[in-house]
Amino acid sequence: MSDSLEQKRAATLSIKKLSLSDVHRAKALAFAASDSKAGNSLRDLIVLNDDDDLQPAIVSFLEEQAVGQDNGALHQALAVVLDYTDENKTAVSEPDFKHKLVQHYSNDNSTHRGTAYCQLTHTYLPKKCVIGSHLWKRAWYRLRHLVGIEDINSSRNGLLLFRPIEWSFDNSRAIFMRDPMGNWFYTLLDESLREVQLTDKFVELQSASKDQKKGVEAQQMRPAIEASLQGIKTFGDLDGRWLRSDTKHSVDPYSRVLYFHARRAVAKGLQEGYVVREPDISDFASDHSNKDLLMRFLHDSLAFQDGQ
Repeated sequence: MSDSLEQKRAATLSIKKLSLSDVHRAKALAFAASDSKAGNSLRDLIVLNDDDDLQPAIVSFLEEQAVGQDNGALHQALAVVLDYTDENKTAVSEPDFKHKLVQHYSNDNSTHRGTAYCQLTHTYLPKKCVIGSHLWKRAWYRLRHLVGIEDINSSRNGLLLFRPIEWSFDNSRAIFMRDPMGNWFYTLLDESLREVQLTDKFVELQSASKDQKKGVEAQQMRPAIEASLQGIKTFGDLDGRWLRSDTKHSVDPYSRVLYFHARRAVAKGLQEGYVVREPDISDFASDHSNKDLLMRFLHDSLAFQDGQ
């Protein structure tokens, strides 16, 4: 650990011992993490306050930086931190969040006992095969106010998806877009996945778990899953398919988050070469509830990445 970070840590600890108002405390924490390079400041602000809710400090810090002239380092830091990959995946699953989504989107009557509704395949699958997927990732909890989210576990910040579909979304291999009628549909970005069998990918993902039993169990479940999928076999079969709910609740995810994810995933795919045809992503981030300045600053970090 560098001397600079040690000094920042000492200042941070001192500030936390003071009886400051929320506003003054936020500004003091941001100041304690300040650096000649804005990217370092954001990184250190997160590191130094890992045990704390950073919202006031981060929002305050970004508001101040957003009006600056040279934010390249900060935009680069955001592009790295806010990356949809397994490396940024939250290690601990959240059964309460999944249960909330099941109650919201899945018909839990006696016919479907022990199963959960996948919103993209429109089928009921064994519950352990369906993931409650965070749109704005749980690992970014302390940055949630950048997109105006109060509750990271809101049903609007999640979808119920068959494990391979969740993987494709969480690794920037596919996006969700909205048509003029307001329907959300799946768009496959990585053409190398088009003919990949969903159940093959499911077994692969489960077999990669530290728990070896999961791979064996996945193999045993394959015939039942294939029967439940009703002819949906490959990632290509999902392309253009709508998201649905099997309850009275409509599908109403945070559009600003899905727009951010779409832009982020396309930029990543173009960089890494797996996006062959760039989709026409219209700006469907119409439900902004946070400050426009921060939203513009967040999207500027995407523009910075696009140019790299």
